[in-house]
Parts: sequence; C-alpha cells; structure tokens
Amino acid sequence: MGDNRGNIRLNDNRPTYHEAELVLEGYTELSNGVGQALAIPVLNIGSQRIQAAEVSRSIKPDVPLVPVHDGYIAVDTLRQAGLGPMGRTIHGAMLDRPFQLTPAEIIARGSERMQGAWSKTIFPDLVWPYGSEYPVYEHLKFLTQWGLNGGIRGGAYHHAEELRLFMNDILKSYPESRILVLGKKALLEQLKDRWRLLDAIWLTTGGKDQIVQEILSSGVIITTPNVAKQQQIASISFDIILMLEPDDLTKSSTTQIFKQLKKMKSRLKLAVYSAEDYFAQSYVSTTHMNLLKINDYTVSQYVIYNPKQPKKDLPRPYRRMERFPMVQVKESIPLHMTEMELEGELGEKGTPIPRREAVPQVERRSTSIPAPPFLSSFELFKAEIDVQKREHRFTKRARQLENHVEGIATYVPYMNYWPTYDSMTGSQSRWYFYWRGEVREQRYPDTDLSYIFLYVYELINGIGWKDEIEGYRLMSDVWMAYRERNLKLTSYLLEWITDFTLIHGLPMPYQDVYQLAPNELSGDELELELMHRFNSEPLDIPFSLLRRLSDTDMIKSKFYNECGDVLLQEYVPKVIALVDAYLAKQQGLRLIEIFYPGPPVEKERQLFQSATYDESLYGRFVSISVTRISQHAPLREYITQLIRLTENKLREHLNFKGRLRGIELEPEVDTLVSRYLERMLKTKTTPEREGPAVIIDEEKLAQLQEDSEFVRDILTVNIDVEDNLSEQQEELSIPSINESSIHWDITGLPEEWKDFADALNSSHLEVLYVLKQGQRLSALQDIANEAGTMPELLTDDINEIAMDTIGDLIIDGEEITEEYIPMLSQITKTI
Repeated sequence: MGDNRGNIRLNDNRPTYHEAELVLEGYTELSNGVGQALAIPVLNIGSQRIQAAEVSRSIKPDVPLVPVHDGYIAVDTLRQAGLGPMGRTIHGAMLDRPFQLTPAEIIARGSERMQGAWSKTIFPDLVWPYGSEYPVYEHLKFLTQWGLNGGIRGGAYHHAEELRLFMNDILKSYPESRILVLGKKALLEQLKDRWRLLDAIWLTTGGKDQIVQEILSSGVIITTPNVAKQQQIASISFDIILMLEPDDLTKSSTTQIFKQLKKMKSRLKLAVYSAEDYFAQSYVSTTHMNLLKINDYTVSQYVIYNPKQPKKDLPRPYRRMERFPMVQVKESIPLHMTEMELEGELGEKGTPIPRREAVPQVERRSTSIPAPPFLSSFELFKAEIDVQKREHRFTKRARQLENHVEGIATYVPYMNYWPTYDSMTGSQSRWYFYWRGEVREQRYPDTDLSYIFLYVYELINGIGWKDEIEGYRLMSDVWMAYRERNLKLTSYLLEWITDFTLIHGLPMPYQDVYQLAPNELSGDELELELMHRFNSEPLDIPFSLLRRLSDTDMIKSKFYNECGDVLLQEYVPKVIALVDAYLAKQQGLRLIEIFYPGPPVEKERQLFQSATYDESLYGRFVSISVTRISQHAPLREYITQLIRLTENKLREHLNFKGRLRGIELEPEVDTLVSRYLERMLKTKTTPEREGPAVIIDEEKLAQLQEDSEFVRDILTVNIDVEDNLSEQQEELSIPSINESSIHWDITGLPEEWKDFADALNSSHLEVLYVLKQGQRLSALQDIANEAGTMPELLTDDINEIAMDTIGDLIIDGEEITEEYIPMLSQITKTI
C-alpha cells in the first residue's frame, strides 16, 4: 500500500478502514418543545458515525486515502459507499442539506423522494408510544417531538390530568414555550379546578377589559375562541395551539369558528376531540383533518389517538424500490391511418394540413393477454402484413421513379396524412417530380408539406442518394430550406435525422442539426445532445440549451428583458465552461462526473415513427444507450445556481436594482466567477441590442484569446478563499429610497417577524409605512418610480417575503391585513 498513499504520511498505528456505509438518518430538532423532522446523510465507518459532508470535502484528486478520526479510509471505498467530492454524493446531491420531512415520510420512515446514493434510511430515535401508563401524555409528547399535527379522542375532561402533565412538562423543559388552549367557556370552567396547579393565564370572561395589557412572553394562555379573536392574542404566534373538543365547536369548514381556528398562527396544532365523538362522522373528520392540515388517511390513523383502538406499532417502513433494468418490449408495425384527401374530390384546394398525431401502436406482449374483442389475433396479424405490404410497395414504386423528372409544371396544392404516389392526381404528380428535380439542384420553390414529406420518405427508404453522408445531407438541406416556411417539419425531421444517423452508423453528424433547433429537442434527441455537449472539451453548451437545464427561465426575468439579455447570452455559457474547467483542475472531475446522472439506459428505439418506412431495409428498432441528463435534479440545481450567480454579478455591473437570493455555491466557485466576470467586464461597454448578424473580426478573436488565457491562469492558482471572502460579499437588498428616513423598531416581535423585517429593503418599508397610514396603491407611485418598478410589483414582493417568513400575506388588496397592523406600529418616518 505504501506506493499508493500519495502525499499522505501514515502512522502505522492508525488503522485503514476498508468498509463504509452511507445511510440517511432521520432526526428531530427541538425548539421551544416543538420538533422539526429532518434527515441527513451519515457515514458509518467501523464504530464511528461521521457527518458524510465532512468526509466528502476531504476527498482530493490523486490522493487515495482520507483521514477519518483515528485512521484512514480509501477514496475508492467512499465512492462505492456513495460519496463524491465537494460535500456531495456520487450523483452530485448535497450531503449537508437536510431533508425537511413530511408527516407521511415520518410515519413511513422513508419515501421515494428520500432515495439517493445511501444504502438505507434509518430513524434511530423514532419510538412509537404504545403500552404506556399515560398513553395520552406519551402520544402528545410523540407528536410534539416530531412536529406532527394530531390529536386525541375521548373528551378533554376525561383526559384532563394527562393534558395538564403534558403542558407542565413542556413548560418545565422549555420555559420560553408559548401554548394557547382554546375551548368553550363551560368546558374551561369544568377544567379550572382540575388544572389549578397549572401555571396559566385564564381569559374566559370574553370582554376586552378582561384581557391583560401585556400578554406574557411565554407560558400557557387558556381562553375561549371569542376572546382569542382579540388583537392582543390573535397577533401572537404560538408554539402550540391545543384545541379542546373542536368537533363540538365546528363541524363544517364553512363556519366562522373554523376559519378563525385555521387562521391562528402556531408551529403545531393539537386537538382533543369530544366524548360525544362527533369526529367519528366522516364529514366532521374531513373538516378537522383539513384544520390540522392532514391530507393522508394513513397518517391520520397514527396521529389521531383512539383509546378504544390504539395502534400497537407504526406501519411497516417504506421499502425502497429496486430498479431492475427495463426490458423493452418491441412493438408491432404501426397501423397507419387511412390515406384521404382533405379538400374536394381531387384535394387541390390549399388548406393547412392537420397536426399529425402519434400513430396508434399495437403492442406485442410476452404474456398471454386476450386481444380486444373488436380485433382478433388473426386481424392483428393481417393488419401488420397489410402495412408491411403497403410500405414495401411504396419502396418498390419509389425505386422505379427514382430518376423520373418532369419539365416545368404548375404548382397544385396537395395535403395528405401519409402521402404516396398513388394518392396524387396527375397534376400533383407532375408538380412533385418537377419540384423534386429542383430540390436536387438545391433550389427550393414554395410547396406543400405533403410534397416535402413524400420526398423525405424516399430518402428514409434509401431513394435518391448513393452513400449515407449524401442521404444525411439531403435530408438536412430540405429541412433547412423549409423549416421556417413549414414549422411542423422540425419536430419530425429531428427524430428522423437521428434515426438515419443511428442506422447508418454515422459519426454523430446530427449534432450540427441540433444546434439549429435546440429549443425543439426532446426525448432521446435532447439527452444525446446534452451528453455530447458535456463531454466536449472545452465545455460548449449554448445559452439555449442551458435554459433547458435551468429550474428558472432566464428570459422571463426583468433584468433579461430590460438590459441584460446580451450579457447573459454571452457570459452564462462562459461561466459554466469556466467552472467545468476549474473543477476538472481542482477535483479531477468534470461537471458531468461530479453530478453523475447514472449509467446509460439501453433501450430499443423505434425507427422513423409516423413515416412511411419499409422495415425490411434496416429493421424496426435500433438499440441505443441514453443517459437521462435533463432531469437529473442535482445537476439542474447546480446549473441554476451558477446562472443566478452570473446574473447577480451582471446586475451589479449594470447597476441594476435588486439581487437574486438563495444562491448556495462553494466559496471558491463564487470567488472564481466573481474574479472572472470582474476582469472581463472591467473595460467592456454595455453592448447595444442589435439584430442577429454575427461579425467575427480580429478584435473578437483577440478578446477570445484573452478570455482563454485568463481562464488558464486562474485555474493554475490556488484561490485563498479566506483572504478574499470579505471582498466578495454582496449586498442582497435593493438600493433604498431615503435609506435613513424609514425605521422599524422590531424589539419584542417574534423571531419570524424579525426575519421578515431583515428581508425587506427600504422601498418595501416605505410601502408598508404608506399603507399603514391608510393610503391606497395610488399613493405608492412615487416610491415605485424611484425604485424603477410598479406599485403592484412592490406589494407582490412584500407578500412573497411574508409568505416565506411569517407564513401569510400581509397586504390584502390595497391595504394592510387588519390583524397585522399592530405589528407594524413601530414603523416610523423621520422627516
């Protein structure tokens, strides 16, 4: 082993591990007694349990071993376990970004979404409470620990002692917790004596005067729904709301009390249903599942405890689906639609040809499945033979007419779903053979789509060319000549040209064709093109294809449409290529290797679908290997992040207001892109928006050379991230209006409101101040003009931030939502 240790010097007394297991571990983070269920990859090495992201970031190129606690582990062993470099799995998924789990994922201990490079999912601390002396208390503790809305059946008075124990336990362990208990006044009066040892504020008289001026910052408030409507309580965001017998308060989602309960803010909602068991009625249980935001029947069976029928254990854990190689079942000959004239007896009136839908397929199955009653086995066989005969007859006739040429002829309209020689009239035939002669001389007069399809059918079946390259060129030329005049051509010709190159073993020349229609690519064609592009060196992915890999569409952004289109189209592909080269240098892996989409899938591709094609020539199917790149989530996310980072740097360069948020990239990658764009844009003037003409001159070539030299230089330098981190910090807020004139004192507000305030810029604060004063949207026009936007967009921005932080809209129509006005009372303006 000594020769393979690279630069690592081993202490002979430290062990080298040869086994490791990557698992996804579910856990919960508690805050004020309420849990948030998460899951994160963990690496098990021997008896050690290590955060996988830490080990992953220790992987370096050309270094075969990685230090772990008391020893070393081979990089190859880590890769086999599912670890890649840069804090990612071998598929590129981030290892230090926890999954936020849904109730269904907690109860099932897994889901399809949670599958990944790890071998299994575990929940070591998830213990189902069954058989306890205090089952109600234990069930509520289980729900709060894992952040699950749920409840108890059997009546609040019956469970009063365990409810008191539960609340006392929460407050003892988490003194800062806020709990609101809601119930009818009569029920609360019954409970008052049994809960006399509970340290709580009782607000049951219903009048405003009885509500204390300052609600305690923590503790238990016990009140009626009517009192809870008052602003002093309604404005509080509680950790837990405990609803006592809500099925007696409301049985329908249309009542005012339901809407009030639904609207109240808390991290967790718990319910104790009445002894009368209205909850057993289906329409009532549906209403209260809605109130608790439980939309899964299986989940409801476990989060709603029924003392009469307690669940002894959780359901069987989610079983990870094994993905066996898909065996492609070859399909039988397509049953083509009957050829027909669309207009008139001779079909000579010019009308648009209808869209050619996918051909119905008759599938040959390996299992014994009865044929549909309307189509016997003999009829199926006969239909296949008839199609074969017809297509063979077409090829035979095409060979007879291969060299036929007509003199000058008059154009005659012709529209047919599957055009053939027999379906044309005499005048249509004369025009076709005249037109075909012109096309062969590279002259392309206007004609109908059906004539073009007939010509392409000939090329598909080997008519009109002597070698495969010539056939490919003729097919490409006719598409190029008519694709703008007949927009339907592209979707067909891209597939047929791909099929043509595959069956003739051409050296991937269809890449040249794909460049001309990147937005039209789909299915196999898109995946083949992406694989070709990601393996090109240097990386060469055009802007149009990068749009297909981004989770957000750049061209819909305000920045792109107002001033950034030219710069984005130029620099986004360059930045992606730069990062690919940097990773290859620093990690020894390119983008497509770090974000490995999995092995190629072998599949049988049906040839020349929707075309008249004689399968006796080349067969019905061709085997191809396709890697599904376009939908690989980790790669898409990374490309999106790089695009957003590039846009932010360009926004800064053009002094465009606002920055995109939520960008998570390695600090060294951020530094790399920042330095590159800073240098490239330093002396560059903003290009004017011009037409599509492309001019290549010496100055352009010199600029390209400078670009490549800079990339080469920067890749040879070890970037010291720590020294430069402070230099690259970006201000993410929009430039403000009268920045010092607006102030919001957020002292005493809940944490989520502080997050909301921090996310606002001064334009937003100005809007909130104006609306708080009772003015309408029309009063915001000056603010919008100063910010370079519209009033409606400013209010939309504020509502979006509010949804992300406090979980509700703060502006309703043209005014502040009434319940939130007190929260904004400390927004002041200095004149």
